[in-house]
Amino acid sequence: MSPTNDTSALPVFGQWGHDFATGAWWFSDEVVRLWDIPLPEGCGIDAVLPRLHPDDVEGITRSLEHAVAERSTLAGQGRLLTDSRGERVFSFVGEVVPDEQGEPRTLEGWSLDVTDEVRVATRSAVDAATRHRRAIEQVKGALMVTYRIDEVTAFAILRKQSNEHNVKINDLAEHVSRAMGAGVARPQEQAAPMMELLEAVGRRLRRARQDEAGDGTAAR
Repeated sequence: MSPTNDTSALPVFGQWGHDFATGAWWFSDEVVRLWDIPLPEGCGIDAVLPRLHPDDVEGITRSLEHAVAERSTLAGQGRLLTDSRGERVFSFVGEVVPDEQGEPRTLEGWSLDVTDEVRVATRSAVDAATRHRRAIEQVKGALMVTYRIDEVTAFAILRKQSNEHNVKINDLAEHVSRAMGAGVARPQEQAAPMMELLEAVGRRLRRARQDEAGDGTAAR
């Protein structure tokens, strides 16, 4: 079968995780579909590494080892050879989830296909894609600082969430920016991780849009 670049039926994000205590890894059904490689139940990250581009293996391995050893956040990007779509570029971010005592319990993260963004995105393209630059730059900057990723990857994450929830990227960025500001204004409350904040705001905007559509139908 020849490789296909059709990603319309694929999930936007896939999730994965690592248990610091047991050393076990897990991969969601969505990430298995997204990466399009065999990941038998109970397998570790070693099942993924052989599919990476040789030039990316060392850097990603080093990042993973550091995150596990130091129990710290993780971010990166690499080329992966899929079974049916050829080589694709995936970004990944991971956050440390603490237990009830505040000690690091698991490393949980997301992965997304940024092949198209990497191919076409340049600084001018990213800038030209937005009218509300201030909010988008703020959200991109927060993603870059939180996960130590580059600008293209941060914009790809924002755009993927915009597409997933069928909301304009400008609207999503504006509302996320406001939510970030509200978190700063209430320092006693624990701020939501950026990926969770993006997801929550996206869901809220989608529900609001659906409610408006329902009201309009009822009025007619």
